[in-house]
Amino acid sequence: MDHNSEAELEALGHVARDASAPREDSAITPVASPSPSAMDDVRPSEVLPAKPVGSLSTLNEEEFMAANTLLPGKLEEEGHGYFHWEIDNWTNLPDRVVSPTFTVAGHDWDILMFPRGNTTSEIVSLYIEYKPKEPKDGDSGSPDDWHSCAVFTLAISNVNDPELFKVNTSNHRFTAEEADWGFTRFSELRHLLMPADEDTPPLIENLRVRISAYVRVVKDPLGVLWHNFHNYNSRKHTGYVGLRNQGATCYMNSLLQSLYFTNEFRNAVYQIPTEADDPKRSVALALQRVFYNLQVSGDAVDTTELTKSFGWDSHDSFMQHDVQEFNRVLQDNLETKMKGTVVDGAVAKLFEGKMKSFIRCVNVDYESSRVENYYDISLNVKGCNTLRDSFANYCEVETLNGENKYQAEGFGLQDAKKGVIFESFPPVLQLQLKRFEYDFRRDAMVKINDRHEFPPSIDLGEFLSEDADRSQSWNYVLHGVLVHSGDLHSGHYFGLLRPNMEEKWYRFDDDRVVPICSSEVFEEFYGGDFGPPQQTRYQPLGTSPRDRARPASKRFTNAYMLVYIREALRDSVLCSGDAPVPQHLLQRIQSEKDEVERKQREKLELASTLVVKVLGDEHFRQHQDFDLCHFDQRQPAENPLYCERMP
Repeated sequence: MDHNSEAELEALGHVARDASAPREDSAITPVASPSPSAMDDVRPSEVLPAKPVGSLSTLNEEEFMAANTLLPGKLEEEGHGYFHWEIDNWTNLPDRVVSPTFTVAGHDWDILMFPRGNTTSEIVSLYIEYKPKEPKDGDSGSPDDWHSCAVFTLAISNVNDPELFKVNTSNHRFTAEEADWGFTRFSELRHLLMPADEDTPPLIENLRVRISAYVRVVKDPLGVLWHNFHNYNSRKHTGYVGLRNQGATCYMNSLLQSLYFTNEFRNAVYQIPTEADDPKRSVALALQRVFYNLQVSGDAVDTTELTKSFGWDSHDSFMQHDVQEFNRVLQDNLETKMKGTVVDGAVAKLFEGKMKSFIRCVNVDYESSRVENYYDISLNVKGCNTLRDSFANYCEVETLNGENKYQAEGFGLQDAKKGVIFESFPPVLQLQLKRFEYDFRRDAMVKINDRHEFPPSIDLGEFLSEDADRSQSWNYVLHGVLVHSGDLHSGHYFGLLRPNMEEKWYRFDDDRVVPICSSEVFEEFYGGDFGPPQQTRYQPLGTSPRDRARPASKRFTNAYMLVYIREALRDSVLCSGDAPVPQHLLQRIQSEKDEVERKQREKLELASTLVVKVLGDEHFRQHQDFDLCHFDQRQPAENPLYCERMP
């Protein structure tokens, strides 16, 4: 993505700014009333033939909006409308002027203008302002958390020739904190007052001018469109909370969220006996505390205790580790702790599958094979367009012939087939996509950003051996995607998860949890190249200087690990119910809270009281130094001071 500096964008007149800078409030009755046709016109946009931009007119509203007020991406509108505000005497305008209110798609708006500038003199500032509904009798009015999303265009045009105009477009999420948005440097005043040439009149002609607003109110089904995330509460908006990043622990946070929402795994962790464990040395106890806090906390959960239980210091927390390696270390540690308990074998039951490596002779009846257990599968991305291609590549059979014949015991050198076949897949299938590989040409590790598509569900029955148990379907449903953004040397991890059986996806990005749509999961993070610039009816492809200058580029944010759950076992894995939190864990957490409250009370008491020490004749008589008495710990035990804390 290209990023211009704010100063550069301001110079182009394209910086959208809040109009909350200090200014004088002065009510004014507009000198011109809006045209009735401009009020709440929500006719659907028509498909229009391409026209040169210069022939557009601000009064041909549908054409003008089709050329300027475009919906980005795949967004949908609630409705659209426009409003024209004619001013008859520019010089009589106060420093701040507001247009009459107009309605678009059931929402009230007005135009806010600073004719002589908001923060800079002689620069016209122009904004659009959302107007919350006035409270009715007995009504408390609009709530503070209201919002409305809109794409809007503001234009200043000549009253007599609407084809002469200056225009800017932006989009914004209007809230109680940011109820107005627009352009602080819409135009220099002199450019509006002076004609461009002898044959062209100025936009402000005979002190008259038309200011127009074109608004598309945008649907926000997820509630976070264009959110700035100031004062955002994940628990309130989604019902879930995130994990704090200690510096470079985003990879761990993504994996922990995925494990937390695997209910059967969480329940097994709760049943590990940890009554006598030290939370700074016990991985199981520390993980129990993290899971409990994810259930009940209103804020992001700290993971420092968990990393310390691995023996890590602050330096380790700032080092990026491999998520696959961390997952294996965590599972090994938990399996060791579970041995001999009621949850012995719980990790293997969920995550362990079996595969068979074989060499089978072609011309004689001989086969050498070995069955191995696995907890995750590493699949190639390079050369594989889809997840199924990766499985087919993994199970590809190699022919051993010629100089590469196989030495079969008792049969000598034989032509043979060598390959891998799966005996079983686990209920929770963790797939590691090989995004990082060694490049022999460069003699270095590189990241593979090739496009690799993964489906919402996949049937893996074709990759099982003939004697595998097929009494139930081997269809798997996607549960989570762990995403890596960046390159080999630096980057960031976050998780896309579907916490339960519902078709709702969330982005778990460290301490922030945000709802996302499923189309984002299955398109945005495949990798590959960015799509070509979108052609508009008034902007042919390739005519924009930015389009011509922008080379094809790779998506550096792509899926790194996939978590699938076997559909036949999905109910038990995700909806097994919440196991009771260990009583000793609740007692330990409660005692810690009590201790924190006690220290807070002591601190408040120290701040509101004064220590008074009383000296008597005997103290003066026995004291030999220059001070009146010893006021510290050196006070002799046989001659103590009377001491009391006074309010």
